[in-house]
Amino acid sequence: TDTTNFRTATASVQINVTAGGPPALIATHTLTRQSGTNNVVATITIANTGASPATGVLVTSSTIGAIAPITPLPVVIGDIPARGSLVVTLIFPPSVGNPASAAVLSVRGTHSSGSFT
Repeated sequence: TDTTNFRTATASVQINVTAGGPPALIATHTLTRQSGTNNVVATITIANTGASPATGVLVTSSTIGAIAPITPLPVVIGDIPARGSLVVTLIFPPSVGNPASAAVLSVRGTHSSGSFT
């Protein structure tokens, strides 16, 4: 027969829970023409729909059709919190687009956990 006496013990432990999932960045935009210069202004909202912050966000390249912006790249955006957003403005020359034809705005960038387009 085992006669060992096991005493009951209790303890508490702190558990640190971190936000789950990586950052997920998406870009939306509006385009307008500046009066006087006729430059095209691209106002781009970069939203982090992920559960973790996106740190060190940069816009590394952008084009409308094949034309790059006048704005020097890369553009440092900084950190975007989870479910937050920031706005960046890029200026393109007047030669971008033609009222009779469509052109695609392309935005590419990086952050500490990856890249976005």
